[in-house]
Amino acid sequence: MTGKHSKIRYLTLDILKPHFPDIVDFSSMIMEKVTGVSKIRTEITEIDQDTESIRMEVYGDNIDIDNLKKVIKELGASLHSIDEVIVEH
Repeated sequence: MTGKHSKIRYLTLDILKPHFPDIVDFSSMIMEKVTGVSKIRTEITEIDQDTESIRMEVYGDNIDIDNLKKVIKELGASLHSIDEVIVEH
């Protein structure tokens, strides 16, 4: 949780997800369900038999990180790490 005046503007996430939903639907569902998200860039970094590793860049005005984590889990994926963040006042 950020300070009461801090806003999360950008995140780079390392996520392991099943093949379905594909990255278009996965990204679209996050965009629809997470408050504060204005743009998502997603790339597949590795594919194996059952899963895909993806790098996701999330942009926004005040990203709800708790809800973001919840939605990722609801979509059957696992957040491995938050690799980069921009927080502003």
